Amino acid sequence: MDNIDRLREKMKENKVDMYLVTSDDFHGSEFTGKYFKTREYLSGFTGSAGILIVTMTDAALWTDGRYYLQAEDELKNTQIRLFKDGMPGVETYISYIYNNLKENMTLGFDGRCIMASTIIAIKKHFQMLGINIRINGEMDLAGEIWKDRPKLPNAKAFVLDKKYTGEDATDKIKRLRLEMNKHNSSYHVICSLDDICWLLNIRGRDIDFCPLVMSFLIVSQENIWIFVNNNKIENIREYLNDIGVLIRPYEDIYNAASNIEVQNDSNIMCDLSKLNYRLYNSIKNNRILNIPNPTTDMKSIKNDVELENIKLAHIKDAIAYVRFLMWFEDNKTKCPTELEVATALLKQRQQMEDFLEESFESIVAYGENGAIVHYSPFTKDNNTKLDKKSLVLIDTGGHYLNGTTDITRTLVCGELTPQEKKDFTLVLKGNLSLSNVRIPKGITGVSLDAIARAPIWKEGRDFNHGTGHGVGYLLNVHEGPQNISFRTGRRNVAFKAGMLTSNEPGIYIKGSYGIRLENLMFCKEFKENNDFLEFETVTMVPFDVRAIDYDLLSDEELRYLNEYHDSVVENLAPYLNKEETVFLKKYINR
Repeated sequence: MDNIDRLREKMKENKVDMYLVTSDDFHGSEFTGKYFKTREYLSGFTGSAGILIVTMTDAALWTDGRYYLQAEDELKNTQIRLFKDGMPGVETYISYIYNNLKENMTLGFDGRCIMASTIIAIKKHFQMLGINIRINGEMDLAGEIWKDRPKLPNAKAFVLDKKYTGEDATDKIKRLRLEMNKHNSSYHVICSLDDICWLLNIRGRDIDFCPLVMSFLIVSQENIWIFVNNNKIENIREYLNDIGVLIRPYEDIYNAASNIEVQNDSNIMCDLSKLNYRLYNSIKNNRILNIPNPTTDMKSIKNDVELENIKLAHIKDAIAYVRFLMWFEDNKTKCPTELEVATALLKQRQQMEDFLEESFESIVAYGENGAIVHYSPFTKDNNTKLDKKSLVLIDTGGHYLNGTTDITRTLVCGELTPQEKKDFTLVLKGNLSLSNVRIPKGITGVSLDAIARAPIWKEGRDFNHGTGHGVGYLLNVHEGPQNISFRTGRRNVAFKAGMLTSNEPGIYIKGSYGIRLENLMFCKEFKENNDFLEFETVTMVPFDVRAIDYDLLSDEELRYLNEYHDSVVENLAPYLNKEETVFLKKYINR
């Protein structure tokens, strides 16, 4: 609360009545560098998603279902009120702003760290009501009080070869310009890092768990400019020149954008949900076409080269995981800590060819910690020792040059209760059902979600996160536009062949345990009827069969499980030694 009090002093000095703090960086990234952890600095809440609002008399934080329990714990000794976003009857942060900003009051925020669409909607609301409020997006008040704030990231970029991408950057740029032509766009301004890196076939190390390069991009029909710190790209300058990219300093983006002038009836194309508010203000005097970045949809459809690489990445990941499972079976009776488990798995991945880094911070959650959806053993006061009973939930992933993995397994630590086995089996039923579904083209994730939840809903249970998210190719582990969720806050797009998506139902019992089983799968055409789509699972790691109540599985579900495990053995056996192969076969037949 000391930091909140210092913020209020700055608010008073600047005549700000309400200050808004998001979790975003300048690019709207899900994971951000330490420089951008202002919400965490002010509130103490360490989750990756959350909104903080501070007034002179109140402080409130909103977060989603992944972080309810974590936020309750981390905010319990503060005066910050927790709002569980998405729960029935809970006021949203937007509604809070609407209900608490009055005539001539000022809303302050750092306009570089909030997306334009949010502020535009807020302004329109008050205009419709005839209420005059002041919007000031030039205020980094949190930064003014954060004396030892970390520096901006400054890692080197690298080029991702065509043998991994399957398509040259010049061809991608041509495709983008064709889309610009369709929409009569003279310019396209891109703020989101995954779109930029995908388009140019570059990657970097500016953000933990996301191999991205902090940069902005402006594309015209004749030129393309990247705004990036020079020392990041000295080693790839020649490559950028060869593909026709002009290099400008990172901080020049706002001035350059303000100097854009479109002619006649043409426009500037941009995605206001992925464009920061300050950048929007720099171009808003032009005609703006607000549509999703075409690159977002383009990169969601993996080409044949990418798909083959992704399969290889998952085989590498599965080899590492099998070796980890051998370690786990040998060591679980010694009651290792959650952090020791995470470290053991990471060590196995690090030995695999083309491994770069984890794709997100490892979640290893024993017993009651498993009920905290995004629990971290790396947080202060965590790191529980496993015991010879119950379950441990392990959600991890890796970035390889061949692609990105994301897998959750819930492992048996010892004796299980009948209810633990029942819940594990319900989650498994949901996972198997979704993996083996066939759908007519045009179906969205809203419809798919019910397939995975049905066995869990039947028992009067549910889980507070989506069932599936899109996955990028060595970009973001969470990447749209596709998703599997009945909560339709995001774009509700139809599934298409080539999309890589997670399948991760779960059950979480507060104070007891959590269960989640996650595979990645890609969408493909059903050979017997091209009007239909089906899924192929690329994750090749066995389930812990000791947690299954086989009486709850139908004959069809048992067949699905056996077919999956047969596929795991078939794909991994050529790469395993004799001892590892014997272990794997025994593991799935206990």
